[in-house]
Amino acid sequence: MNGAKTHAQDVCYWNQQDFQAWAEKAITVVRELKRSFPSEANLEWRKIAMQAYQDNGLDPASLAKNLRAHKLANLPISG
Repeated sequence: MNGAKTHAQDVCYWNQQDFQAWAEKAITVVRELKRSFPSEANLEWRKIAMQAYQDNGLDPASLAKNLRAHKLANLPISG
C-alpha cells in the first residue's frame, strides 16, 4: 500500500459530497448573476460577476487551490 502512496503523490481528488455542495453553490451564483445580466457589453456587470466567483470560491484560482489541498496520498489507508 505504501508504494501506491508514492504514485499518488500529485493526484488530487474531490469527494462527492464536497463536489455536490460546490455545484449547488455554483448554480446559485450563476442564476443570481443571470438575473442581473443587463447586456453583453456591460463591463461593470463583468466586474461584479468576477467578484462573485472569487467570493464564492468558483474562480479558477480558488478551484485549483481547493483541489491541491486534497491529495490522494493523504487519504488514510484502511484494511
